[in-house]
Amino acid sequence: MAVMTHTQNRPSSVDYRDLTAAQQDRLTQILELADDTSDSGEYNSLMLGVAALAGIHIERGGEVLRCSCTCVCPAVFENTRDARTVEASLFNLPIRQCPLCADRHPAEDLD
Repeated sequence: MAVMTHTQNRPSSVDYRDLTAAQQDRLTQILELADDTSDSGEYNSLMLGVAALAGIHIERGGEVLRCSCTCVCPAVFENTRDARTVEASLFNLPIRQCPLCADRHPAEDLD
């Protein structure tokens, strides 16, 4: 008899506005720390922290971003190939549209 374990299905994106004010503040703080760090291990740890705070599952080495679309989308999302780079970044965090915005009103892709 095989035993199956159940995994939690976590969304790949959440609405920033659905987070509490404290969660929003903390998420913003952690993203700022990730953007400024020069240590890849610290960056990965901060990304895992952002993902846990937002309730998004990512693999080690994954990224969680806020949508940078000009429509002011409230998405906090796992960075995937379906996202679109909308602006060059001088820091760690890419400036990308979430996959939904990239599908609905794509900006010029800079990748």
